[in-house]
Amino acid sequence: MTEKQYKAFISYRHIEPDMQVAERLQKMIETYKPPKELGLTFENRRVFRDVSELPTSGNLGDDIRTALEHSEFLIAICSPEYPRSKWCMEELRYFLELHGGHNDRILTLLVDGKPEQSFPEELCYSIKETLNEAGETVTVHTKIEPLAANIVMPTKKESLAKLKTEFLRLAAPMLGCGFDDLYRREKKRAAQRRHRRLGLAFAVLGVIAAISITSAVTIMGKNREIETKNQTLSIENARHLATESEAQYEKKELISSIHSALEALPQDGEDKPVVPEAEYALARALGAFDYQQMSPVHQLEHKATVEDITFAGEGQTIVSQDATGIYVWDAQTGRLLHKYTGQDEEFRSDSAVSEDSLSLWYEPILSIRESLTGSNGNGKFRLSLHAAFGILRVDRMKSTEPEISLQKHPVYLYNSDKIVWRLDESTGDILWKAGISDQAYGYTDIFFLSDGIVRIYHERVEPPAGYIIWNGEGERTFAEWVDPETGKVTETVDVTPLVGKSKLWPLNLEIQTFSDKEIRCSYYDSFFVCPIKEGVVIPSKETEILSQDVSFSDMEKYADWYVLDQALVRTCPTNSQATLMGLFQPYEIVRFDDKGTTELWKTTVKDLIYSPDAMVYFSAEDSGNYTDLLAIIGDEKIAVIDARTGEVIHEYLFDYEIVTFYYSQNGILYVITGNGQEIALILSGIEKGQNFYFADLTGEFAMPVAAGAYYDHHYVTPIKMIMLHIFKRL
Repeated sequence: MTEKQYKAFISYRHIEPDMQVAERLQKMIETYKPPKELGLTFENRRVFRDVSELPTSGNLGDDIRTALEHSEFLIAICSPEYPRSKWCMEELRYFLELHGGHNDRILTLLVDGKPEQSFPEELCYSIKETLNEAGETVTVHTKIEPLAANIVMPTKKESLAKLKTEFLRLAAPMLGCGFDDLYRREKKRAAQRRHRRLGLAFAVLGVIAAISITSAVTIMGKNREIETKNQTLSIENARHLATESEAQYEKKELISSIHSALEALPQDGEDKPVVPEAEYALARALGAFDYQQMSPVHQLEHKATVEDITFAGEGQTIVSQDATGIYVWDAQTGRLLHKYTGQDEEFRSDSAVSEDSLSLWYEPILSIRESLTGSNGNGKFRLSLHAAFGILRVDRMKSTEPEISLQKHPVYLYNSDKIVWRLDESTGDILWKAGISDQAYGYTDIFFLSDGIVRIYHERVEPPAGYIIWNGEGERTFAEWVDPETGKVTETVDVTPLVGKSKLWPLNLEIQTFSDKEIRCSYYDSFFVCPIKEGVVIPSKETEILSQDVSFSDMEKYADWYVLDQALVRTCPTNSQATLMGLFQPYEIVRFDDKGTTELWKTTVKDLIYSPDAMVYFSAEDSGNYTDLLAIIGDEKIAVIDARTGEVIHEYLFDYEIVTFYYSQNGILYVITGNGQEIALILSGIEKGQNFYFADLTGEFAMPVAAGAYYDHHYVTPIKMIMLHIFKRL
């Protein structure tokens, strides 16, 4: 295609709010920089808007026609006044004429009114050439519903705020990518920006705090100096005891080593500083872990920034993704087995809404059962109570057998049409394909659950009598269950009573579980269970919230739900402004009964920026604790909660972001932090009232890491962003 002078021509009425929206939209397009992970750029960002681009010559018609001829896209800012404008309609029709009557390069932005009032008739039909029964090429006009960015809100201020998100619906086709892909990467980039701003804010606060502390010390004078000297002497004494403990440990005098380390640490109610050297000396004296260095064994090269990684097939393969496609590697040799892309014939999308894209979904391997030699202990550690001090002792047991994943971990690919392929986790070959069902006009959403897949679609119906033009889309919405073993649709449920006759699946309505008897859903801070009768969902009173308008800026209603095998837990931020600014704040943690109707307990975890990345449930039976535990895993913090009462038992703070984690059911939680350290938390054998908890460095990479996956003593992590390295414990 010949390079156009303009990326887009904005067609709009010279009235408010259309004029202000057009001006704002022009600036957004001309200054927009796509996320680097997409590998795309706006080579030409110039936008024609008649107020800013029209020369002062008197020949208005010729200038506009020239601009239309040299524009790649036309953006129609639609309102009820737009179809009534003679000049707007001439611009639209001339652009259609230039493109052979096809409207696939016309983008719409709804600023006021309803779609049926605001969209010109020319945008409600598509032209397609096909063969008739005689084999002749004929042109068919098919009725469509234009896919529009929608910023209709009660006030102009709210509309302009919503444009920041809806703008991406216009940018995606101009970039040649899918909206979902662009939106996901923009959210990731926004989170990174918040982290950077937060770092700067803390740096400024650090300077202010330093100045304040200095001033306070000066004012307090000699009394403060005396107190500081006493504190320094106390720290030096603690370090001396820690050094003595280390020396005793080297001489194999373990009991004396533990005594010295304990003396260096504060006892109950004692005003004594805690020094890291003393904590380390005690952990080493107790023999908690053997430190291990991670050594790289293979290098896996990619074409763009690595976005996702996982082990699959009991550790036999590694599946990764970058902007160019999805890779399957042999984990033992590092050999590339397959690369799948959205441009492959098998995975191409028939949708005209977005370009070909291929997405990856997998069940991460987080829970393992560690198989050991020896007769003592349940899992990788032998746990015993030290008779002298009543402290849990943990001895590392050497394993000669491989670790075993506790459950299946399927790997799926899906494209823009919501067609799904399952891969053989051991080879990367395609096991099955779940295509578009005959009853489906088109899929609106897809949910990957731990035991299968749910796809949402609008029904396909035959045209009523007398209709010549008919697109086949019905008004009812269905949910279908795809069996994970065969890829066959085994259950279909009419969910129209739940969502109404909407053309879109409600934003943030998440299906959590699906069966032939009920559907369990979460919607912002609500959770409800809908029974199924004769293939039709029966909504409850709680589902009436779906008909209410929820503001995108009302973050206090936003919640994350965690449907664990043993618990149903909801998290909510307590401060909407702090969430938007990326600041630390308390999060409310609530546990419900399995129906989500009865609150069992409520607690608060402080110093979280965003909703927890994950939760891990340790049963008392498996871990040997006095109660069931719930580990809340945040960005740089892990909170351990009594799963029966909601009491916060202990909190672990890390200096760097938690990159990934894995755990064993017997109560060992391994954490990988951004500075390349593997840290083990022992959540096993805990007694009520215990005030000492273990966290020890068990391994270290040669460099910082940004992401990672683990299986059977091996890690895979990106180095220099486009290179994956496989690490093995030495």
